[in-house]
Amino acid sequence: MKTIAAMTLSVIMLAGCIGPNSNLGIADVGSMPAPIVRQAWAVQVTETPPKGATMLGPIDGTSCKNKAWDPLPTEAKALEQLQIKAVALGAAGLSGVQYAKGEFSMATNCWASITASAMAYM
Repeated sequence: MKTIAAMTLSVIMLAGCIGPNSNLGIADVGSMPAPIVRQAWAVQVTETPPKGATMLGPIDGTSCKNKAWDPLPTEAKALEQLQIKAVALGAAGLSGVQYAKGEFSMATNCWASITASAMAYM
Protein backbone atom coordinates (compact mmCIF):
# COMPACT_ATOMS: atom_id res chain seq x y z
CA MET A 1 0.00 0.00 0.00
CA LYS A 2 2.88 2.39 0.79
CA THR A 3 4.35 1.69 -2.65
CA ILE A 4 1.15 2.77 -4.43
CA ALA A 5 0.95 5.93 -2.33
CA ALA A 6 4.60 6.72 -3.04
CA MET A 7 4.09 6.17 -6.79
CA THR A 8 1.01 8.40 -6.79
CA LEU A 9 2.91 11.16 -4.97
CA SER A 10 5.79 10.83 -7.45
CA VAL A 11 3.44 11.23 -10.43
CA ILE A 12 1.85 14.31 -8.87
CA MET A 13 5.25 15.84 -8.15
CA LEU A 14 6.51 15.19 -11.68
CA ALA A 15 3.34 16.56 -13.26
CA GLY A 16 3.19 19.58 -11.00
CA CYS A 17 0.60 20.62 -8.51
CA ILE A 18 -2.94 19.66 -9.34
CA GLY A 19 -5.09 22.57 -10.45
CA PRO A 20 -4.26 26.05 -11.70
CA ASN A 21 -2.58 28.65 -9.53
CA SER A 22 -5.54 31.00 -9.97
CA ASN A 23 -5.07 32.35 -6.45
CA LEU A 24 -2.05 34.22 -7.85
CA GLY A 25 -4.01 35.75 -10.72
CA ILE A 26 -1.41 34.78 -13.32
CA ALA A 27 -2.48 35.88 -16.80
CA ASP A 28 -1.84 33.70 -19.85
CA VAL A 29 -0.05 36.31 -21.96
CA GLY A 30 -0.07 34.03 -25.01
CA SER A 31 -3.87 34.09 -25.17
CA MET A 32 -4.28 37.82 -24.50
CA PRO A 33 -5.19 40.24 -27.29
CA ALA A 34 -2.07 41.93 -28.70
CA PRO A 35 -3.29 45.49 -27.91
CA ILE A 36 -3.54 44.66 -24.20
CA VAL A 37 -0.06 43.12 -24.17
CA ARG A 38 1.35 46.21 -25.94
CA GLN A 39 -0.45 48.44 -23.42
CA ALA A 40 1.07 46.43 -20.54
CA TRP A 41 4.57 46.79 -21.99
CA ALA A 42 3.99 50.57 -22.22
CA VAL A 43 3.43 50.87 -18.45
CA GLN A 44 6.30 53.00 -17.12
CA VAL A 45 8.57 51.51 -14.47
CA THR A 46 10.25 54.16 -12.32
CA GLU A 47 12.17 54.34 -9.06
CA THR A 48 9.78 56.94 -7.64
CA PRO A 49 6.40 58.12 -8.88
CA PRO A 50 6.40 61.36 -10.90
CA LYS A 51 5.46 64.55 -9.10
CA GLY A 52 1.67 64.90 -8.96
CA ALA A 53 0.96 61.23 -9.72
CA THR A 54 -2.15 59.70 -8.20
CA MET A 55 -1.25 56.60 -6.22
CA LEU A 56 -3.49 53.59 -6.85
CA GLY A 57 -1.88 51.31 -4.27
CA PRO A 58 0.45 48.35 -4.05
CA ILE A 59 0.15 45.48 -6.53
CA ASP A 60 2.15 42.37 -7.31
CA GLY A 61 2.70 39.94 -10.16
CA THR A 62 4.14 36.44 -10.01
CA SER A 63 6.13 34.17 -12.31
CA CYS A 64 5.53 30.57 -11.24
CA LYS A 65 6.96 27.16 -12.10
CA ASN A 66 3.84 25.05 -11.71
CA LYS A 67 4.78 21.84 -13.54
CA ALA A 68 8.02 19.92 -13.94
CA TRP A 69 8.29 20.96 -17.62
CA ASP A 70 7.56 24.66 -16.99
CA PRO A 71 10.49 27.04 -17.35
CA LEU A 72 12.02 28.51 -14.22
CA PRO A 73 10.37 31.72 -13.00
CA THR A 74 12.08 34.97 -13.99
CA GLU A 75 12.00 38.58 -12.86
CA ALA A 76 11.06 39.56 -16.43
CA LYS A 77 7.96 37.33 -16.38
CA ALA A 78 7.02 38.59 -12.89
CA LEU A 79 7.33 42.19 -14.13
CA GLU A 80 5.20 41.31 -17.17
CA GLN A 81 2.46 39.99 -14.84
CA LEU A 82 2.78 43.15 -12.73
CA GLN A 83 2.37 45.36 -15.80
CA ILE A 84 -0.74 43.41 -16.91
CA LYS A 85 -2.31 43.98 -13.48
CA ALA A 86 -1.36 47.67 -13.71
CA VAL A 87 -3.23 47.97 -17.02
CA ALA A 88 -6.30 46.34 -15.44
CA LEU A 89 -6.19 49.03 -12.70
CA GLY A 90 -5.84 51.81 -15.25
CA ALA A 91 -2.33 52.64 -14.04
CA ALA A 92 0.17 54.53 -16.19
CA GLY A 93 3.17 53.40 -14.19
CA LEU A 94 4.77 51.41 -11.41
CA SER A 95 7.29 52.68 -8.90
CA GLY A 96 9.77 50.97 -6.61
CA VAL A 97 9.60 47.48 -8.11
CA GLN A 98 11.03 44.84 -5.78
CA TYR A 99 11.45 41.11 -6.37
CA ALA A 100 11.08 38.20 -3.96
CA LYS A 101 11.89 34.56 -4.65
CA GLY A 102 9.59 31.83 -3.38
CA GLU A 103 10.27 28.16 -2.78
CA PHE A 104 7.89 25.20 -3.15
CA SER A 105 4.50 26.16 -1.78
CA MET A 106 1.20 24.30 -1.72
CA ALA A 107 -0.52 27.62 -0.94
CA THR A 108 0.60 29.18 -4.23
CA ASN A 109 0.73 25.92 -6.19
CA CYS A 110 4.28 26.70 -7.36
CA TRP A 111 7.50 24.70 -7.21
CA ALA A 112 9.37 27.99 -7.39
CA SER A 113 8.25 31.56 -7.94
CA ILE A 114 9.40 35.14 -8.27
CA THR A 115 7.01 37.91 -7.25
CA ALA A 116 7.40 41.52 -8.35
CA SER A 117 5.78 44.12 -6.07
CA ALA A 118 5.36 47.83 -6.75
CA MET A 119 3.18 50.88 -6.19
CA ALA A 120 0.82 51.59 -9.10
CA TYR A 121 0.13 55.20 -10.10
CA MET A 122 -1.79 57.25 -12.66
